[in-house]
Amino acid sequence: TRVLRKYIGDSFHTTAVEMTTQEFIRSLAKINLENKIRQKIVRFQKYCDPIKYAGILPNQRSDAQSSNDQTIQHDLQLVENLIEQIEKNRVENRLLKDKQIKIKLPQNQLPQNQLIVKKQKNEETK
Repeated sequence: TRVLRKYIGDSFHTTAVEMTTQEFIRSLAKINLENKIRQKIVRFQKYCDPIKYAGILPNQRSDAQSSNDQTIQHDLQLVENLIEQIEKNRVENRLLKDKQIKIKLPQNQLPQNQLIVKKQKNEETK
């Protein structure tokens, strides 16, 4: 959970690592993420709490070490997948935001960098 919280904290400028699980879950509502990703994070946090605080392992079998190794690998893969999904969602949100900004720009007004380029070309032709 620390890896995921650190990533979310750094990416979305929150103090996710320092929060309790409940605070962290509530803070997810303020982050621009798909609901499906948010729900996976919540499930993962709730799954990890008993392990983290009470030492209760999900699989208490005779081959505990092998089972624990598999659980750790599974959890690491889950965190990696969540981070990939979050990054994809962030890129999509940025593209959507950029598209909305372009739509709001009046058609007779060029962005500042295009005005500079146009001005430079006019000066070169003189």
